[in-house]
Amino acid sequence: MAESLDKQIAWYVEELDFPGSVFVDAGANEGVLLRALWDAVGGGFEVHAVEPLAENIARLRARTPPGASWTVHEAVLTDADEPRQVRLEHEGPSGHNCVVRASGEGDREVAGRRLSTLVPHATIVKLDVEGHEYTILDEALDALPDITAWAIEFHMSAGRPLRGALGALARRGYSLRAAGRRASDPGGPWVSANIPPTLEWAQIPPAQRNPDGSVFKMVHVIAKRDATPLG
Repeated sequence: MAESLDKQIAWYVEELDFPGSVFVDAGANEGVLLRALWDAVGGGFEVHAVEPLAENIARLRARTPPGASWTVHEAVLTDADEPRQVRLEHEGPSGHNCVVRASGEGDREVAGRRLSTLVPHATIVKLDVEGHEYTILDEALDALPDITAWAIEFHMSAGRPLRGALGALARRGYSLRAAGRRASDPGGPWVSANIPPTLEWAQIPPAQRNPDGSVFKMVHVIAKRDATPLG
């Protein structure tokens, strides 16, 4: 966990311009990654940490550096400013995780907020929300056209083709880079690989195989507004 986190942080710092930015960490969990990122950059940016689980909030607040511009929102980002059902999944290496469910399918209800109303001045947004990233993008891509970069952990999700989300980003002027490793150094740092907006899940190897025979796939993508919007 620590080694993977260090590589993710190093990749973010190399790719993204944090000083002076307004950074949204959606799915902040207990704030382990957020505090490590803050320390690696040396602070100097505004933070909005969005986390739906009360189990994680106290530790997240405790990681706020003294005098830092951190705001913690006990909420889930979604497509409407109304309550959402979430289901507690398990306690992972950095805290409890959850998934957003349809009404009545979760084990608790939390505040649901649009990104465009919660942090309308956001400039960099990180999404690690267990498959809910597509819903957030649906709401925010056009509502917040001035976001300079997205750092998204895409999860394979039924009915949500990867090329649909990547294409939506590319059409709005974002270039796309995925985290990869050099074949000559598979245990080395994450490096950026340019990817086309037509990338499909079938082209991405499984991250793990589940006991029922299904596969779990995910890919880390940074989308930066340094390209001309597609027509």
